[in-house]
Amino acid sequence: MLLNRTNIYWLKKAQELLFFVFLITLFKGSAINNISYVLILIITFLTSERKSFKIKPPKSFKTVILLITICYLIFDLSVLGSFQENTKLLARYLVLFTAPLLFLNANSESFKKIYLMAYTVFFCLTIYSIVTNYVTYNAFNFYKFGGNAKDYMFIERLYFGFMSVLASIFIIDRFKVKIALKYSLLISVLLVIFLIASRFAFFVIFLLLFNQIRKDFKNNISFVKIGVGILFISVLFLLGLRNEGFKKRLFLNSNSVENFILNIKINEPRHAIWKSSLTLVKQNDFDKLTGFRSITELRILLVESYKKNVYIKSKRDWFVQKKFNTHNQYLFVFLLNGGLGLMLLLISLGLLYFYNNLELAKSISFLVILFFLIENPFNRQIGTYLVTICVALICQKHIHK
Repeated sequence: MLLNRTNIYWLKKAQELLFFVFLITLFKGSAINNISYVLILIITFLTSERKSFKIKPPKSFKTVILLITICYLIFDLSVLGSFQENTKLLARYLVLFTAPLLFLNANSESFKKIYLMAYTVFFCLTIYSIVTNYVTYNAFNFYKFGGNAKDYMFIERLYFGFMSVLASIFIIDRFKVKIALKYSLLISVLLVIFLIASRFAFFVIFLLLFNQIRKDFKNNISFVKIGVGILFISVLFLLGLRNEGFKKRLFLNSNSVENFILNIKINEPRHAIWKSSLTLVKQNDFDKLTGFRSITELRILLVESYKKNVYIKSKRDWFVQKKFNTHNQYLFVFLLNGGLGLMLLLISLGLLYFYNNLELAKSISFLVILFFLIENPFNRQIGTYLVTICVALICQKHIHK
């Protein structure tokens, strides 16, 4: 069926609506989320020119690396491991590689607007949660094993933080000349992230804000502006002393450097998780080139490692019950796919970073690289979708226009 301009126009409008549905159902992992994703892909194919889909021989080193990476992942998951037990993980990788098709014929500027609209919904829900939490506890205490944050936020703190950083990058890109609006929005996002004590997002957004101030005012610095900056940092510091959740999650109650390091070792889950995960490298059946045989084997060995190496009983029981992954994508890929898989991941991320020289793309690439240090996004549907959004935006060299 040939599509005329009217058909294409309304399909594009439907696609924008589906983008919004996709984003606001992202944290639920519901059927609606997956259905909207598939429908967006279908509309992309229907409204794109046929010449956009012609298969051509690879002409660039980047294309060759991408094809080798896809072939290796399929071979590793279907031959070296058990295809049935790795089907879900394989599907997530395939989602990652097909995600750029979402934007093949879509308007990136429209998507950024839709993303910020969807983020506003979650932002308002989080504000409501903060108020509810404060009324209940008379304190900002989103810290106890993530329980309070999970009960009151509707959204996992870490992934809301990732979404907030991405929103901040879009705010900086969209409101370059609207200085007052840009900084008002960035500070609002930063304060909410501070109140829920999302460490990763707080520091990344703070760096983005600092870098933006440096760029906007590098030729127009005055004592008044320096004073405002010092006042802002002082207010954040004073608020930090009042926010028990932030103090506990940053271990600001430590009275010395030694006590600070000891607090990290005792109270930071990732310290115990990474330490336990690294012990698996010494296993006899671990191949440094190709890793363990399957993801099921790796998960079983991780649980066994927690039982042996986590000496605090309450934390050990928690890790075993939740069957935590490595909370580091690089470490997980190394254990599952060995040095070869890790090398391919690093090459892919490097190519992604240098593929697009626009500032927006560089910021998004850097966000993904940092996020992989503290989380395994590919082990979760929400993580895979968020990373695919980033990859798709970076693959469009006209995203800044």
